[in-house]
Amino acid sequence: MSREQEQRITEEVEKTLLAFDTDPILSENPFLWTRIRAEREERLHNRTKKIFMQYGLRTAAVLLIFLINLITIVYFYAPSEKEQTNATLASALKAEYQVEQSQNNF
Repeated sequence: MSREQEQRITEEVEKTLLAFDTDPILSENPFLWTRIRAEREERLHNRTKKIFMQYGLRTAAVLLIFLINLITIVYFYAPSEKEQTNATLASALKAEYQVEQSQNNF
């Protein structure tokens, strides 16, 4: 390289470095911040929705199964009106005819 080329390269490098020093500082891009904030809010919303879907529906399903079991137990094991009526009729007949249960009719 010749001396002139080295001189030109040095001048160009200095001009470039000087340009970095004299350029005004750029302000923040508000649109970038808005996009970042919107992305964070969307992620938070999706995470909340996912947590609800996992735990909320699971809890609702367990409670529904428990409620169905409870209703089934009450329905099948509670004394029905027919059984109460039969017991009442049997006791009325016993009282009326004075029948003892220990009687054996052979």
